[in-house]
Amino acid sequence: MRKIFIVLPMLLFLMPASGFSQTDGILKSDMIPYRIEKDAKGKTVYIKTKTAAPGDKIEYRIVYHNTGDESLSSLVVNGPVPANTRYVGGSAAGNVPYELRVSIDRGATWEKEPIVRIKKMPDGTQKKIIVSPDQYTHIRWISQKNVEPGEIQEFRYQIFIK
Repeated sequence: MRKIFIVLPMLLFLMPASGFSQTDGILKSDMIPYRIEKDAKGKTVYIKTKTAAPGDKIEYRIVYHNTGDESLSSLVVNGPVPANTRYVGGSAAGNVPYELRVSIDRGATWEKEPIVRIKKMPDGTQKKIIVSPDQYTHIRWISQKNVEPGEIQEFRYQIFIK
């Protein structure tokens, strides 16, 4: 069994509505952006896109496919929240069990949700505050399942373009 650590490069998030494909040996990855819209009946639809504009909501789908013969373990996927966008709270998901971590400092540290901070009030007392998902700079999934030969693991999250 091979261990693998995957971190999506920042570059692919500099252009929020562009696609990405990569082959790392036997683990192939794709990042596919979808614009989220409502159809005429009010049903949510996901449209594969290469462009986005302020006010659009985008769902990134990050897909890993094990094309080899060995089981792979320790898959870690990072999804940066691009500049001029904000993370849509609660939108991170995956098709396998995972642990979710978030960062508010460009990936320097990772924490479980909700992120809690102590704020000193003007009267000197301290109050616990929950950091808004709007402040997240990165989302991280730590897969709890090996990527078996032929298996596809998918992770997704949404952003709103300011």
